[in-house]
Parts: sequence; structure tokens; C-alpha cells
Amino acid sequence: MRSQPHRRFAFALWAAAAIAACDGSVRPSPDPGDEGSRTEGGQTLSELLVRLDSRLDAQSAGLPSASLVAYKARVLGIESDQVAGAVDPLMVAGPDGRCALRQVDETVRLLREAHGGVELEALSRFTVELSASEVLRPLPRVYPDLASVVTGVVAEAGPEDLVELPETLTLKSEAGPDVLVRLPALPQVLAPDGTPVRGGTKFSAREDLHLVVVGPKGSFVELRPFGATTWAACPMSPEGHVTIPADVLYRLAGPAGQVPVSLDVVWRNRRPVQLGGTSTRLSLETRASALVELQP
Repeated sequence: MRSQPHRRFAFALWAAAAIAACDGSVRPSPDPGDEGSRTEGGQTLSELLVRLDSRLDAQSAGLPSASLVAYKARVLGIESDQVAGAVDPLMVAGPDGRCALRQVDETVRLLREAHGGVELEALSRFTVELSASEVLRPLPRVYPDLASVVTGVVAEAGPEDLVELPETLTLKSEAGPDVLVRLPALPQVLAPDGTPVRGGTKFSAREDLHLVVVGPKGSFVELRPFGATTWAACPMSPEGHVTIPADVLYRLAGPAGQVPVSLDVVWRNRRPVQLGGTSTRLSLETRASALVELQP
């Protein structure tokens, strides 16, 4: 196991969200939701989040990695498809038709405004097999308490280094059949001049940034300045084009010199699976990243 930039970023987001929400606890109230079983106090669901991280400049950077978080959740105050963003700040909803600025405490604020909450219980007794020798085995971990809004225990594994990105992964449980999941190919991102984006690439924050993504349908691009609690998520057109407006870039860069930014191409897929005889939602995410610079 190794320290991993996205993991450090996620923990920074958890801490910032906790600070933003620490001015009082909340009491849950019912929410209709759209998935999961209903209870008198809301709804419950089981969810497995699997993330595969790689580098756009893989030839000059580190190995890809895999990680997972799994839980049962009692949900009040938000839709069930927003729960992943409450547990993992990187899993907030992608852009819907245009670039969107995301805030670290987005889901926490929604929960507080709705007087809601998420109570977590670890989901275990399964493994995720990536190859014959690479297996993720989740272990319980107390979730960082976000002002009594998101509490409990999750099951977690990784990030674990991989020799290479797998083409499939297999969910194996103590009861029930294996579930085979096929994975998309690693995307490529081309800069305005047609060259592949690599680590150290410099972009101006004073003009629109036009990129071309060669990758799975439905992918989107995130720009995440290091140390910031705001980032941008921008959709890919059916032809693979991504345009990030200059005003969005400038808000990310600010007035101070060159800013290191993680440019991520993100693909997500959400599907129901039977895990150990239990209906579970598998939320799969792949991220291919490069450390670039924004110049104001």
C-alpha cells in the first residue's frame, strides 16, 4: 500500500467538510428517495464504491492503483444517488450539460438544510479480484464524523498498487455467484495543439481551454487545484470535445502565479448487483490524471 494523491485529497475534503458543518448537529427527517428499501425513518441501501486510478502520463509516473469503500446506509434528507458523495467527496455528481463548480461541503450542506443524515454500517464478507494475485479485501473503519450528519463505520481497502490496469474485475462473496464486471480502456486527452496532455503541461487561465477526450462515452473532465476546496467538472460532448470556459479557469487559478492542478478524466458506471444474496449498488469509477499548471 502507498500514500496516494487522491486519497490525501479526499481526507482533506472530509476535514474541510467537517469544519464547515461543525456549527451544530442535525436531526434526520424523512426523504422519499428513489432507490433502496424504505423504512419508517427513510430508506436503506447497500453500496460498493470501487475506484481505479491511473496516470495520463503513465510512462513517466507511478503505477495505477485500486481502492474500495463499501457500506450499508440509512439515508434521510437526500436522494439515494447522492449518498456516495456524502461518503467520498470525489463521488459528487458529475456535470449535467455544462461545466460546474463543486464545493467540498456540497452534500453535507444539503443534508443539513434538509435536517437529514446518513448512518453507515460496514459491508463486508466479499472481495474484489483484479487479477490472480491482486485482490482487495475490505476491513472496517470508523468514518470521520461530519458534524453528526454522516456517521458510522465503512469497509475499506486500498489504495493498492497494480502492475497494470485490469480489463475486468470480479466480485466474490461468501454466498452467491461471482459477478464479472468489464472495464473501459484507459482514456487519452489531447491539448488544443493535438498533442497528448502530460504532466507539467501549462494552460492559460485567460482563455477557454479546449480538450479532446478519447475514451468511454459519458466521461467528464475535472480540474482540481491542490489545496483548494473548489474544483470544476466539465462534460464531454458526443464527439469527445470538452470546453472549459476562461471564467471557470480563472476562478480556479486566482491571481497568484502558476497553480498546480490535477486534470482528471473521470468515467463512472452505476449498476445493481447481487452480492452475497443481497441487492447492492456497484458504483464504479476510473480516473486518469496528470498534474498540470494554470497560468493566470
